[in-house]
Amino acid sequence: IEQEECRLHYDPIGNKEHHEPGYKNIPNVRYGDFILHNDNSFIRAISVATSDYYVIRKETARQDTDSLSPDDIWDDYDFYVDVSFVELDPSLNIRSCRTWLMNHHDSKSAFDVTGKPKEPYIHRIADTHAAYLLQMALKLPLNEKAKQAVMEVIDEVKAQTLPDEQ
Repeated sequence: IEQEECRLHYDPIGNKEHHEPGYKNIPNVRYGDFILHNDNSFIRAISVATSDYYVIRKETARQDTDSLSPDDIWDDYDFYVDVSFVELDPSLNIRSCRTWLMNHHDSKSAFDVTGKPKEPYIHRIADTHAAYLLQMALKLPLNEKAKQAVMEVIDEVKAQTLPDEQ
């Protein structure tokens, strides 16, 4: 659905069991952020946010919000981020990167101490982790569009993290 619609979508009502921080991170996504799409320990695609997150009130939303908890109000909306979407074919197997991710653990990144992706849904990724994973993706036999997208994101990460003199 993300690929077809070129947007991330979070519907709290459809994900009641996932009222966890990962799902509530979608409002932190901003225009220009890049996203690695993980599915079953494979990075299947990369995208860049082409909008800040935005909220659409559901037609079924309740009008009387005085007696509702914050989670009830949260359920009245859908959250979206428009993205450009480039599929990685073949996908990058994160399991092959686990040792590196464990040795370079960052508690604020999208991977736990064992190098496994955190659950659920959206987590911030450390620049060093993103750069490493994207460099590993470049070793795959990617099509030209995917290779170009990966190289652009690597260049952006380097520009943001390296001192000007480097």
